[in-house]
Amino acid sequence: ASKLVKMYRLCAEQMSPHVEDQVVAEPFDDGPQDADTRLDRLGSDDGLGDRYNFGPVNFLLTPAERVNIGAYGHFDLADRAQTYAELLYVDSQNSIQLAPTPATGIFVDRDSPLLSADVQALLDTRLDPSAPAVLRRRMVEVGARVQENSSKLQQITFGVRGDIGFRDMKYDAYYAYGRTEFDNFTTNDVSRSRLEAGLAGCPAEYIQFVPECVPVNAFGAGNITPAAAEFIRLNFSDTLIFERQLVNASVNGNLFALPAGDVGFAVGVEWRDDQSDFTPDQAKQRGDIEGFNAQQPINGSFDVKEIFVEGLVPLLTGVTGAQSLTLDLGARLSEYSTVGGVTSMKAGLNWTPK
Repeated sequence: ASKLVKMYRLCAEQMSPHVEDQVVAEPFDDGPQDADTRLDRLGSDDGLGDRYNFGPVNFLLTPAERVNIGAYGHFDLADRAQTYAELLYVDSQNSIQLAPTPATGIFVDRDSPLLSADVQALLDTRLDPSAPAVLRRRMVEVGARVQENSSKLQQITFGVRGDIGFRDMKYDAYYAYGRTEFDNFTTNDVSRSRLEAGLAGCPAEYIQFVPECVPVNAFGAGNITPAAAEFIRLNFSDTLIFERQLVNASVNGNLFALPAGDVGFAVGVEWRDDQSDFTPDQAKQRGDIEGFNAQQPINGSFDVKEIFVEGLVPLLTGVTGAQSLTLDLGARLSEYSTVGGVTSMKAGLNWTPK
């Protein structure tokens, strides 16, 4: 069920044809290799090597569910003033299933009681016999990884709008607050530290801190017992919260008439404040999750104050080849709390063929 090769790799018997080897152990000081030292079960010249087939495990269609709740209302204060409010709540849930965790770069002590005498003898032939071996294995006994994603959005808007009473100009001023919380919960991943301790046969210095340690015999398909799988199984969750506050006030209408139509404009001010807070699982902060890089909590915020003006100038209307041709202009001055002042402008043509 196993074969030893010149490059000091151990390969357990495969699950099925064209499925990646369950176990591969290689020395930490793996040196130059030539073509005839390759494991014929790991790959072939025709590209049909035995690799793990994750297709049957991964979801092709991901189940999802979303609930939207909205409320809208207004109240007329006077002929030229109307208050309004908008409330929105969105709850989204979806689930993803991935193949079992690929454990890579796991160090195995040469003196592990789970290594056979033949393998230990083979490791002793290296330049540094005391160097650890490296394990690569698909952790099928732990089960498929399942990722549950949840997002909850809440948004409220309160404002007042109406006619100014000059020409057809109108005003609009409002305050908006939004908050979105993203939660991610993953099950059936693998703890790197527990796997290494289990592979080492649960050394005494580890048991004094984790007395429930279970030896993990990962050398061979199906050799990880249910108790060992439960010991190394790791479930974790991450949370990201994003919040935004916004205040906007603007006036818009028509300034004067040209032969092609009225010249329109809009001018206003805006203030925005954005905040975000990402909190990864403590296991992820320690870098203890197989298949994930270590991540640290991060949070931050910035605000911006802006002044903007926009204009629409009709150039042509009802002529050959153009039902209308309008010049679109705009400018925005922004002052960010992070990078300072920024100026942006736009210019474009809107053409409606005839």
